[in-house]
Amino acid sequence: MLVVTAITISLTACGFQLRGKGETELWPSRLKQLQLRLDSSAGDVFQEALRDSLINSYQVEIANASAPVLIVTGVSRERRVLSLSATGKASEYLIRFRANFRVLDKNGNELLALRSLQLQRDFSFGAANILAKEAEEQRIYDEMQEEAARQLLRRVATLMREKKS
Repeated sequence: MLVVTAITISLTACGFQLRGKGETELWPSRLKQLQLRLDSSAGDVFQEALRDSLINSYQVEIANASAPVLIVTGVSRERRVLSLSATGKASEYLIRFRANFRVLDKNGNELLALRSLQLQRDFSFGAANILAKEAEEQRIYDEMQEEAARQLLRRVATLMREKKS
């Protein structure tokens, strides 16, 4: 008890304060209700990550009508050979995930112009463990989709805040 009191007194004496909510909101208030439209090419992992982040992290209500719309298009996955082994087989790949997004108000007016998002990862591929490497590639791609969803929402929130000021 005495130690806790001493630490508290020393922290307040040096000017330390816990961060409060402050002036910065995590998610723009005018987007607290939102429609979500995704390409059919968007994977299940990406769609679920977007919905989960919107609902759980930003407390957004996914609406069906009369709300602004987050539109995600051009979702694609690309795999490219980075290097070859001595036998001429691929030994390293580059995986890319791309998506475009924009926000429209309920009347179809543009709130946020079309923007692009791209993530990429590389991984080695050995012929000895083909099944394990294919599973690793899928896991990397799933993680990229989850990260892309988080980055996309952070960008929307930041850009909408900047547009407001």
